[in-house]
Amino acid sequence: MLIDFDANPQDLTPDAFAARVRDAGLGGAVVARTHVAGDMTPWLSALEDLDLAAFAAVGLQLTEGRLVFLPDDWQGDFATTDWAPPNGVCWTYDEAAERADALGGILIAAHPFDRDGSPMGNDIYELEGLDAMITRSGAARGSWDREADVAARKLGAPAIGGSGGNLDRLGLAATVVSDDIMDETELAEALREGLFFTVELEPTSARKDRDPGRRGRGGDDRGGRGGRGDRDRGGRGDRDRGGRSDRGGRGGRDRGGRGDRDGNRRDDRESRPRTHRAHF
Repeated sequence: MLIDFDANPQDLTPDAFAARVRDAGLGGAVVARTHVAGDMTPWLSALEDLDLAAFAAVGLQLTEGRLVFLPDDWQGDFATTDWAPPNGVCWTYDEAAERADALGGILIAAHPFDRDGSPMGNDIYELEGLDAMITRSGAARGSWDREADVAARKLGAPAIGGSGGNLDRLGLAATVVSDDIMDETELAEALREGLFFTVELEPTSARKDRDPGRRGRGGDDRGGRGGRGDRDRGGRGDRDRGGRSDRGGRGGRDRGGRGDRDGNRRDDRESRPRTHRAHF
């Protein structure tokens, strides 16, 4: 199924949001309202009523950039936790990582170089313990995606797709996962095991700008000093490390699913993250 890993309903009602997800051609969504978890039932139920997969999460705004926290169990402490920023304005990465460790789940960085919003930029390289990174968000510039691809490889974070919390981009970038996935724990495991790939869907009337342009020292498409993110150099970041499943910390814990589904069904399946593009 095709899901959006950062779908923010914003001001839409649950039913209107679910209809937008369906009309975008998605098979499901990770619902990530900014700084609000509370009762996720209306949002999840509205998606399920349309036969769409529904997963609970929360969006955390940083001074620059956005994180998505996908809990292992949204009905536990996640739902009763106050997700307002500790300083009343925005989260720091360390605060978000500490909360994620305490509750259990995965921490995802939204597209760090998508300049249509508030990008994290090269600060992404300072973040330790990321579980995944959105590198496709329906942004207009291909160079932003290339920078994100390099950052994901260097940090060893799975590269996935999502709208980045922008309703206008629903369906333009998303992630394909197994139809068998039923809850947040299984979705997190699919990321850790590499059982997914990323797709982009582009209207023929609004193709993405993929011209690399004039490359300066930093590889920025404007010829400026765009920083490390767009320079695809050799070294650690270019090794295929197969995700973070063999690493310790938050992303490496072995958690079982919530149901009694056959836990061995994925043993004979292997997949590496890939990016597919389609035009319509």
